[in-house]
Amino acid sequence: MKRLLALVFAACLLTFTVQAQIKRGSQDNPPKTEQTQKKKGTKTKPTKTSKTNNQQSAVEKQRRQQEEAERQRLAEEQRRQQEEAEKQRVEEQRRQQEEVERQRIAEEQRHQQEEAVKQRIIQQAVDDMVFVEGGTFKMGATKEQGKGANKDEKPTHWVTLSGYYICKYEVTQELWLAVMGSNPSKFTGDVRLPVEQVSWDDCQKFIDKLNQLTGKQFRLPSEAEWEFAARGGNKSKGYKYSGSNSIDNVAWYHDNSGKTTHPVGSKVPNELGLYDMSGNVQEWCQDWYDTYSGNSQTNPMGPTEGSHRVYRGGSIINYDWFCRVSARLCNKGTLIPNAHKGLRLAL
Repeated sequence: MKRLLALVFAACLLTFTVQAQIKRGSQDNPPKTEQTQKKKGTKTKPTKTSKTNNQQSAVEKQRRQQEEAERQRLAEEQRRQQEEAEKQRVEEQRRQQEEVERQRIAEEQRHQQEEAVKQRIIQQAVDDMVFVEGGTFKMGATKEQGKGANKDEKPTHWVTLSGYYICKYEVTQELWLAVMGSNPSKFTGDVRLPVEQVSWDDCQKFIDKLNQLTGKQFRLPSEAEWEFAARGGNKSKGYKYSGSNSIDNVAWYHDNSGKTTHPVGSKVPNELGLYDMSGNVQEWCQDWYDTYSGNSQTNPMGPTEGSHRVYRGGSIINYDWFCRVSARLCNKGTLIPNAHKGLRLAL
C-alpha cells in the first residue's frame, strides 16, 4: 500500500513540474502578434480582402475631396454672383437716384424758365401801358360818325376824364395763358393773336389774377375811357375809325379779315399809338349798358346796375359801321362767349 501511494505522489509531482515548466516557457516566449511583428520590422503579407478595403477607402476619400472641392467652387461662385448682383443693385440704385435728381433739376429748370417767360410776358403787358392824358371831349355820334349813327350813340355829351393808362394792344393769347394757364380761344397758331371766346365775367377773373401777380390795379376801361382813347385823346384828329377815316388801314373787319383774328399790332396805330381799337375783336368795357344823357359828366363809370355789359370796337365779323369809334354794342356778361369778344387793359 505504501508503495502504491509513493508511486501516485511521484506521478503527481512530475505532472506539476511539467506544467510549471510549460507555463514558464510561455511567459518567456509570448506569441508573436501583428503589432509585435510590425515593431520588429517584420512584414505581413496583405490579404485580398484588406487590399480591396484599402482601395475602396482611397476611392471614397477621393470622392469626398472632389465633393468638397465642388462645394467650395459652388460656394465661391455663388458668393461672386451675390457680390455682382449687389454691385449691380447698388449701381442701378445709383443710376436711378441720378436719374431722379436729373429729372428734378430739369423740371426745376423748366419751371424756372416757364416762370421767367411768364414774368417777361406779364412785365411786357405792364410796359405796354400807354398814358392817356386827362381831357374833355364830346362823346357819342359826332358829325364825322355819319348821319346814320345808332340811336344809342345819342345825344352827344361832354365828358371830362382824369388821366389813366390803357394798353396799346388787345390782351393776347400769350398773356392770357401766362396768367390763367389755359387758352380759351377759337383761333390759335400765333401767341400774338388776341384772346377771344371770353365773357365779361371771364375777364374779371383774369384781371383779378393778374393783379395778384403784379400788385397792380388793372381793370377794364370805362366806356368813356375807351372812346376817348379810341378817338386819340387830346391828340385826336377827328377820325371816323380809330386812327383813320380809311378802315382798311387800321382794322381787321368783315371785308378783309378772312373771318379770322390776326396778330395784334399788325395794322396802323391811332394818334396815341394804340392798335386794333377798331376791328379784330370786340372789347369789353367795365360799364353796364344804358342810354346816354345829354348832361356833361366827369369820370363816368356807367350805371350801378343793369343786365348787359358794353363792348366796343367791332370785330372780324362786323362791317365797318360797327367799327366806328362811337358805335356801341352790349351783351350779358355771363353769356357764353363767342370768338369775337376779347379785352384791353386799363390802369
